Parts: sequence; structure tokens; C-alpha cells
Amino acid sequence: IGHCACRMGAIVGFWLCCLLMGVADGAIVKYEQRSLKNNFLWYRKNAMYSFSDAPAVGKDSDAYISFDMKFEFSDQSPKDAIVQVSVFPADEYQYIGIPSGNSSLDAGDERVFCCTQKMADEGRYCSRPGALIMSEDRPRVYTDEASAEKPALRYQYPINEKGFYFLVISYCNDQADQVVISGSTRWKNPYGYLPGEVYHFMPFYYYMYLLYLFCACTWAYLCGKHWRDLLMIQNWMTVVIGFGLIEEYLRYYDFYHYNVYGERSKGILLSSIFFLCLKKTVSRILVLIVAMGYGVCKPTLGGAAGKIIMLGGAYFCFSMVQLVVENLNHNRTLTFSQYLLVLPVIALDFAFFLWVFKSISTVVESLQERRQDTKLKLYHRFRVVLAVCVIVGVAWSFFFSYANLKNWEDSHWETFYILAGFWDVLYFFVLFFILVLWAPTSNSTRYAYDKVDTWDHDDEEYGDELEDVVAV
Repeated sequence: IGHCACRMGAIVGFWLCCLLMGVADGAIVKYEQRSLKNNFLWYRKNAMYSFSDAPAVGKDSDAYISFDMKFEFSDQSPKDAIVQVSVFPADEYQYIGIPSGNSSLDAGDERVFCCTQKMADEGRYCSRPGALIMSEDRPRVYTDEASAEKPALRYQYPINEKGFYFLVISYCNDQADQVVISGSTRWKNPYGYLPGEVYHFMPFYYYMYLLYLFCACTWAYLCGKHWRDLLMIQNWMTVVIGFGLIEEYLRYYDFYHYNVYGERSKGILLSSIFFLCLKKTVSRILVLIVAMGYGVCKPTLGGAAGKIIMLGGAYFCFSMVQLVVENLNHNRTLTFSQYLLVLPVIALDFAFFLWVFKSISTVVESLQERRQDTKLKLYHRFRVVLAVCVIVGVAWSFFFSYANLKNWEDSHWETFYILAGFWDVLYFFVLFFILVLWAPTSNSTRYAYDKVDTWDHDDEEYGDELEDVVAV
């Protein structure tokens, strides 16, 4: 089983590395001989701060969106073919293009952005065929256009108020095939290159790293002080703290690197995702084996060990794929493929929790029968902590889904990090309470497995097939 899990992990890792070779997410977007088809447009949307309302200010405190690009038209392009680059606040989007139902040429729910000859003849929404449809007299909308005679464009759009902004590159031409773009665009905030909607993740993960560092130092001190009385389960907890410490630092450094250089490091991104999935997997395994009474009520996991490895390996692989695809998606809304990838992760989480609560109920019943009050008190507290966390997690999941459906990020982009960061806080508090309950002391052995308990570690109650547990 271990060999198969390693092989599967290697295959998934190789595939994800290949995917990440194409990651180009960043505030500095480079175009290297990139083709833009006719009657097509590219756009990018980011939140920006002005100098007066930025949460922090760096040495270079200017806030702007700039572009420096050159366009190569083909020989078949008509002389009047143009490429337009537009920058504007998000609330001006309603004045760009028209709903397709307003045009006699189309019937649908999407917007029409390019002015055609027939629409120009109608004279209702545009007058210039081959150009982007936009309302006149919009002073906050900046538009420049390139042609065969003027192939290069350069401009720096100043940010005077916070909010979402668009940069649109449009090529409205029925006759031409495509145009080749070279150059770059830059999205610069007063503190650096991080988009406004994700800036707060950087200090958030920094403080989470400090919390894990505090726990790691405290736990190391207690383990060193009471090393003769350590339980095997406490060694597992040390591993989880270590993974959490590395993961939180890498996630902080991922945003720090992005903020300073304007681009995400592929190596740092993949490493942070890897350790995040590793921490989530090992944390779930830790909770499960604690619930099964490992090291406290039974010396080994018996036949359940193989099932735990299989369940943990599947969870790690599916979580890894889901998070990489999520980071590759530059859209803020979940795609259908992302929803499909979330489903197996949810199902595996459900299997974990079913197994956990079935196991902990069996342990509590056995401890009650044997009148082992010290261990029973410990497991009662453990069950309360888990129950509270599950209730809070489920409630937050419903709220998170509701917020996504209502596009909550657009109106609450400065505090949207709280929605995603909540799970890190919840994981930390679960781990923290487990560490408090199982903290190394001079009498830790009162929780250790004792042969006189005559616990049968191959008991059927702990050797249940996973299928039976899920079916309960």
C-alpha cells in the first residue's frame, strides 16, 4: 500500500509540475509574441488602492496601471484596422458594450463589445465600425488605439480612488485574422504589486506563522523537559506542528514575493500547496488515530492502518489537484471543473469525520465500562472540541457558499480574506486544543496504553471496513 501511495503521489506531482509551467499569474503581465484574434478582447480585473486609502505604503508609493505594448498587424489587415487598450474603474463597465438583446444582430444574454457596420448605420449605440462600443463623455475611461502607422502604445493610468479596475485589449475587425502583441502591463499599488483583494493575506499568514512558531517553541520545550514520558501520539503532534509551521511561512512568502516582484514564484507556489495538503492530510490522520485510542487505549492500529493510509493518500492527491487548479484559475468565480474537483474532497472529508465520531464513541463506551475516569474525561473534552468545530465549520461552509453565489467579493473585497482565512484559523484551534489536551507533562503516562487494560487491538470495532463506516 505504501509503495502504491508513493507511486501515485509521484505521478500526481509530475503532472502538477507540468501544469505549473504555464502559470503566468502576476501584477506584471508580459506578452511575448502573443496572438489576439479578430473580434475578440482580453481583460483583467484587479482591486487597486490609492495613496490616501492604502493599508500600507512602500518606498515607491505611486499607484497606477500602466501598459507598454507593440502590435504587429498582418499584411492582410485593412489600413483602418485598430487595436484599442482601455483602462477604467469597474463601475464604468456598464458603459462599455451593450447587452446583445439591444442589437438587431444578436439575441442572447451576453454583451456585444464590437461595433459593426450595420450597428454604425443604425446610429443608436456606436458610429465607428471596427471599434469598441463605449459611451461618450466618460472622463474616467482612458482609451488609446494602435494601428499599422502607430504600432506602439504606452501610458500610465493613475489610481485616485480605491476599487476594482479593468484593463481591456480589444481587436474589433471583421476582415483581419489576428494581431501579434509584445510588451507588458503593470498593476502597481502604493505598497507593492499585490492586488488589493489579496493584500491582507500577506499579514494574515505572517501572523499565522507566528502562532505556529509560538506553539512549536512551547511544544519543543515541553517535549524536551518531559522526554522520558512522551507518548507515541505526541510525536505525531510534533510532525503536524512542523508541517503547519513550514506551510504558513511558505504561504506568507508566496504573497511577499508576489508583492515585491510582481510575479508568483512557481516553486514557492507549488511548495506552499504541497505542504498545505500535507498538513491537512496529516492533521486528519492525527485526529482519526487519536479518536481510535491509539497510544492511549491500544498499542497499534491493527488492520485499520492500511485503510487510514489509503484514505489519507486519496485525500492528499485530490486536495493537491484541486488547489493547483484553483490557483491556475485566474477568474474569481468557481468553474464547473473546480466544482467537480471539490466533490471528492468533500466526500473524503465526510468519510474522515464519520470514522472519527464512530471511533470516539466506541472508545468512550469502552472507557465507561472499564471505569477509566482519567482517560474518559480526556476523551469527553476531545469529543466536545470536535463537535463544536464541526458545527462551526458546517455553518461557515453555508455562509461561504452564499457569499460566493452573491458575488460578495465585489462589494467586500477588502475583508474577503476573512472568508478563506477562516479555515486556517479553525484548523489551528483544533490543533491547539489537541495540543493542550495531550501536552507533555511529568505524568503523561496516565494516558498511555497499559497492558493491564487488556485492550484487544484487533477488536472488530476498530477493524470495521471503511465501507461499513460510510454507510452508517
